[in-house]
Amino acid sequence: MKPTAWAAAAAVAGDYEGTLGGKYPFRLSITTQQGRQQVAGWYYYLSQQKPIWLDGYVTPAGDLWLGEVNLDRPELTERWDGSRQPRQPFAYFHLRRAAAGTLAGTWRAAKSERQLPAQLTSYRSTGFAEKAHVAEQTYFGEYTEPVFTVPDFRVSEKLWAAFNVVDMANMTWEELQEEAKARRAGEIRGYLGTDATVTYNDLGLLSVWLRSEQITGEGSCLPECGRW
Repeated sequence: MKPTAWAAAAAVAGDYEGTLGGKYPFRLSITTQQGRQQVAGWYYYLSQQKPIWLDGYVTPAGDLWLGEVNLDRPELTERWDGSRQPRQPFAYFHLRRAAAGTLAGTWRAAKSERQLPAQLTSYRSTGFAEKAHVAEQTYFGEYTEPVFTVPDFRVSEKLWAAFNVVDMANMTWEELQEEAKARRAGEIRGYLGTDATVTYNDLGLLSVWLRSEQITGEGSCLPECGRW
């Protein structure tokens, strides 16, 4: 990475909050990284609280391109080399640093020409005892994982890592995809999913019971329970 490109990427790294079109509140986190994808990150809408992963780059002139990464369909993600504009079929941001701690630009929807203006300012969590928002994410149309989000970006990242569907299933993305295809074809086998029940979520304390099921051998079901 050229020094000017690295400096441009470092200048936009950080945590932000803002709106799309002035009416869809969201939060965005950007980190720098080595290699062809100069920046990575994620964002989520406050109404949904589900992380959407991003990869991208910053040009020496300061143009920031961030495209969505589809974790369970990686073949849809265009890998950028910093020399051309990202393409569909995923949504992406095109932003510029307007002033210290601010970003402005556009967000374009996947598979359409719809664009919304994006305005962001630096964000920092104001408290350390915060109740988690509970949501659910589905992969391959079969497997779910609980999604716990709090206003503190770093804590949210740790929660997402702790409840990652790949780790809970003890399988790779490729293995999950193959198993999901087999299930859609009528074959019942292997990992069936993990259920999560929140038993306590107040004053920043979160207690969760997990229950996973797996079909083995002659169709026997082996549940595994645990508390987090």
